[in-house]
Amino acid sequence: MSFQHILLGTPIWVWVLLAARVSRGMKTLEGGTAPLAKLAIVPAIFAGCGVCCIC
Repeated sequence: MSFQHILLGTPIWVWVLLAARVSRGMKTLEGGTAPLAKLAIVPAIFAGCGVCCIC
């Protein structure tokens, strides 16, 4: 399977998702501040999953 075949066989939604992720990543390079509540979302989700797995 060649690299060209992989690129041509990739669905369009994957390219759209890649473009969105690259765009968002470029915006984060600019810096700035974020509220603490927004920063705590992902750790809270993982903590919740950890507690659910223990019980």
